[in-house]
Formats: sequence, structure tokens, C-alpha cells
Amino acid sequence: MSAQCPKAKDAPTAPDVDTCAHCGIKSGGEGGKVKLKMCTACRLVKYCSVDCQKAHRMGHKKACKERAAELRDEKLFNQGSERTEEDFCPICFIPYPVQLDSESVFRDCCLKVVCTGCSLAALERKSMDCPFCRTPPGEEGSLERIRGRAEKGDPEAMAALASGYFYGRYDLTVDKHLSFKWWKDAADLGHKLSQFNVGRAYSQGDGVPMDMKVAIHYWEEAAMSGCPRSRHQLAMLDGIAGRTDRALRHLLISCKLGFKESMDMIRQLHKDGSVTREQCKSALVDYLNAQDEVGSPLRIRATM
Repeated sequence: MSAQCPKAKDAPTAPDVDTCAHCGIKSGGEGGKVKLKMCTACRLVKYCSVDCQKAHRMGHKKACKERAAELRDEKLFNQGSERTEEDFCPICFIPYPVQLDSESVFRDCCLKVVCTGCSLAALERKSMDCPFCRTPPGEEGSLERIRGRAEKGDPEAMAALASGYFYGRYDLTVDKHLSFKWWKDAADLGHKLSQFNVGRAYSQGDGVPMDMKVAIHYWEEAAMSGCPRSRHQLAMLDGIAGRTDRALRHLLISCKLGFKESMDMIRQLHKDGSVTREQCKSALVDYLNAQDEVGSPLRIRATM
């Protein structure tokens, strides 16, 4: 960085990535001592020092904010449209349905979610052990094991402990503040279901002061990680605000991930004339493909 920068009045009027946006000094100036650093928010301009960045802030703030929002949107709509590793059963490697509770079983022993098809296969082998880790029933040590892993920074364990406090599982007393604490810890480590739950808590003021701005932030993070519930929430907020195009983009992505509520909303928007026949047809094809991906003979038998 430069200790003595040229006067700001000599700075170029147009942004130049090889010069300081405030004082105009060139990258590598003063015998190679000057090293410019990019504005991390907009990535449009560079500065030679923190002082130049602060001095240029007022003139750059509007453009920086607009470009940062554009970059955020690019990331928001270009990520999260495909299933990730945690969306697949660790035994059969078939993706879970979105409604996990009805067609999967959470295993306290290994903190894995096993689909009902693989659970049925284990029962047909007359095995009561965990289908994934083979832990015999009654030897899980559920709460102690989960708490120990949570305290060591395991996001799956943090999420499980949060659910325990929220729903009163593992003989825990319901405590919304502790459930939020553990969900937030997991969310900050990138656990997408926890990010959704933290967003829900902030949106409803459940165990934490209501803050829609923070709620949207967590839902966006979850949506970019492939959480269709969070993306559906963002679609509803955009729809309420009159941003129909943005809402539709969210809904199309969550339909691709097999989220029924989003498909139902697109059908309703089509009836209202807000969505074209082609858009509705495209969403339906993606939704049905997602439903086909989660099916298996064993899962069908498990629901009979």
C-alpha cells in the first residue's frame, strides 16, 4: 500500500481495475510497493489503502450496492437447482422425496437418514440393526452421542439436538431458545435444513426477535444449497411484493427439485394468467421427473 498517494483530484473519472478508484495510483507503483485490493462487495473497483476506500465510499456506495445485489441474484438463481449429496439415501443412493418425514427414518446412532425402502429391506432380512451402521437396537445412547458430536462441531448432530429441544425428543424439555441456538450453529456451518429453520424462526419471531431481513438471508443461503422449502418461501415473498418474474424463477427451480407446493402455486398462477401454458408445462415436466427419480419398488412396497 502507498503511504503517500497522489491527490484525489488527479484520479481517473472512469473505473480502471489497474488503478486505485480514489487516488488513481497504478498497481505496482512506487517500485512495486503498491498493491491494489478489490472491493469485495461489487468487485468493480480496487483501492490502494483502507483510507482511499473510506474516502471513496460515499461516491461509490450506490453503484457498489446495485452491483452487489446483481451478483447476489446471479448466485441465487444459478445455484441450488440440483440435488446435493445429503439428498440421497446413503444405502441405495436414490434421492429422498422432499417430504422426508413420511418416507425416511432418521437414525440416532449414525445421524443418517435412511429411506423406507432400505429400512424395509433390513426388516425382510429379519435384522433390527441400523441398516447403515449396524448398531443393534437399544445401544444407540442417543442423547449423549448426539450432544457429544454437536459440541465437537458436527452440523448434523447440532440439527438433531435442535430438533430435540424444539419437539421435546430424547426426553428433553422443550426449549425454543436452545433449539434456535443449535439450529443457528448448524446453519452457520452450511446445514441447509437448519438454515431454513433459522429463517422460519426469524420470520415468525419464534424464540428470537422477528427480523425478515435476516430470515430472507438464511432462506437465500438455504436455497443456494438446494433447499426447495426455502426457495418456495422466497417465491411467496416476491409474489407478495409484486415481483412476479422473480417468484416464478424460484418456483421453477423448486419444481425441478420436486416440491409439490411450488407446482400447485404455478398451476394457480397459470389459472390467474400470470404464467404461460409453456411455463406451466415445463414446470410440470420437471416436477414429474423429480418424482420419478425418488421412486423405487422397495419404497412403494414400504408405503403399502
